Amino acid sequence: MKQIPANIVEVFGTEDDLRKRAAAFREALAEHRLTVDTPAPVEHPVVESLAREDEDFEVVGAEVPPPSPERKPVVVTRFQIKAALFLKRHKNQPALPQVETYMARQGGLQALAWREANEIHRYSPTVLEVAENFGWGAEEVDELFATAAAIRV
Repeated sequence: MKQIPANIVEVFGTEDDLRKRAAAFREALAEHRLTVDTPAPVEHPVVESLAREDEDFEVVGAEVPPPSPERKPVVVTRFQIKAALFLKRHKNQPALPQVETYMARQGGLQALAWREANEIHRYSPTVLEVAENFGWGAEEVDELFATAAAIRV
């Protein structure tokens, strides 16, 4: 059984809301298998993981406090940054799909690194380029990394 921290579940509302969202995404994936030339459905990484693995979960622990402001996180996992980007809003939309599209258009090593890197470094050329492209200042990127570092699965 997968364990999901309470603070992650709260992002979706309640435990029941998360279960319903995973079930709906599982159904959307099943329907997508019957289509041709239709983009695959996209969901929050937590929901996608639950739907694809068709595994039950339990809610554990209390909210994890964010890292202390004196020590800013500079390295997070690929999952953490993607989850933080999903939570972040850019032009009234989740930032994750926008960043995913931007990175796919970059192609080459940048796109490969985005898809495959286990860790994302705050001061990497890719992060700096994404921040510049989306108009995010240093404080906003620091906040994004702090949010990412607080996500535990």
